[in-house]
Amino acid sequence: MASNKTNSYVSDTVDFSDRFIGIFGVILAIWVTVSNVTFIISIVRDGVRRRSLFWLLITNLSVADALVGVGVAPYAALYYYKGFWIFGESFCHVWVTFDWMLGIVSIVTLIIISTERLVNIKQGSQTTTGTTKCVIVCLMMVFPWAIGAAIAIFITIVLNEVEKYQNQCYFIVEPIQEILSTVITFFIPIIVCIGVDIGILLKWRKLTQGQDEYSRKRIVGVLLVCAAYILMRTPFHVIFPLSAFGVYAPHKAVSVSYWLAYAHSGVNPLLWLVSPEVREAYRSFVCCRGRGQQRRAEKSDEVTMLPVS
Repeated sequence: MASNKTNSYVSDTVDFSDRFIGIFGVILAIWVTVSNVTFIISIVRDGVRRRSLFWLLITNLSVADALVGVGVAPYAALYYYKGFWIFGESFCHVWVTFDWMLGIVSIVTLIIISTERLVNIKQGSQTTTGTTKCVIVCLMMVFPWAIGAAIAIFITIVLNEVEKYQNQCYFIVEPIQEILSTVITFFIPIIVCIGVDIGILLKWRKLTQGQDEYSRKRIVGVLLVCAAYILMRTPFHVIFPLSAFGVYAPHKAVSVSYWLAYAHSGVNPLLWLVSPEVREAYRSFVCCRGRGQQRRAEKSDEVTMLPVS
């Protein structure tokens, strides 16, 4: 998610609403961290799901969401509560770059997940073994982080500037660069994501006829998470570049849109409850059941792969 912007991130004077938002931010950060860590543990403790490309990609997305709760939201909450930045100039740079990076990682991972599901509908499960499988899985897991880090560093260090001035952590950006940053990191990726999801919906008849319940619920979960990403993050990315046109949104509107975007990271673990596999994984984790004790209706699920030429 795009991070704080000069003269619009915190108000000049801290009022009750800023204090309230700061407290809410701390609670949200705790929820985002706990819910995503619980989700990750519930999935990876099962050996079958650990070998599924789909669940590895979902886990990758949850890691990015958990890092929002650990490395971004708590500092934003304290920034709101106190009204000034207390962590020094170096961490100001790190925090803003990390914020941008995690937003990019999330949407790129969602695109990969949606593409994997679309290929699965069209061509069915294809498996590979040995070194080829390991290389493909590793590339698909690492790619969102590599592209996210590269774009975030380019935007916050090369294209624009981050600095601490008079106890404020400022993201200084020129109007044209402001628009360019938003288009590159949000609007282009969501257009791609929507295009892939439309491809999935066009194959819905084949999905309902040729896929089992677990596969259908996986795709429903993917569509819900993608829709939530777009709906919850769009307000901020619309408000963010408005100043390039001389339009400045009210401080409270910026704050609401900012935290709505962060809240998406805490909504994802709930949306995945649509999948019976996730509900079973949660029950198993909460009840401390071992692998042999789980009731499993699905067949052993091998790694679903994109076609390898």
